[in-house]
Amino acid sequence: MAIMEEDSPKRRRVGLMYDDRMCKHADPVDDDHVENPNRIRAIWDKLNASGLAQRCIVSNGKEAKDNHLALVHSEKHIKLIKNI
Repeated sequence: MAIMEEDSPKRRRVGLMYDDRMCKHADPVDDDHVENPNRIRAIWDKLNASGLAQRCIVSNGKEAKDNHLALVHSEKHIKLIKNI
C-alpha cells in the first residue's frame, strides 16, 4: 500500500521535461558535441528502464520564445540559428 501512495500523482515531487523534438537538437559541425540526439535518447532510455521516469511528472516541451532564449543566448546567436 505504501508504494501506491508514493507513486500517486499527488506524491510526485520531481518533474522531467522531455519531448521527442529534443532529439532533433544536434550540432551540424561537431558530432561529439554534448548536446546531441544520442545523448538525449540514452538518458531518457535509462530513466525509463530504471523506472524513475514513471515516478516523476513528465511534461512535454514547448517552443521557446525569443525572450526566453535571450536569457542564455545573445541576440546575435539567436539570429544566427534562425537563419540556418
